[in-house]
Amino acid sequence: MSQGVYIAIAVGIIVILAVFVFISFVVLRRMPAPKGCEDIKTNAEKCGACGEVGCPIYGKYHKEEE
Repeated sequence: MSQGVYIAIAVGIIVILAVFVFISFVVLRRMPAPKGCEDIKTNAEKCGACGEVGCPIYGKYHKEEE
């Protein structure tokens, strides 16, 4: 096969993967929360003891160290 065919196959695979990721993202956003998890509130004691810096609510319970 020529190099153009390989490039076309590679581009096709990348496009298929991109479409799969996009569809997965849309389906995930439209899914409802699992039963019992609709109104989960954060717990100050548990969140204050947590060391997970990447958590989106980390700053709410931890003061910035200067």
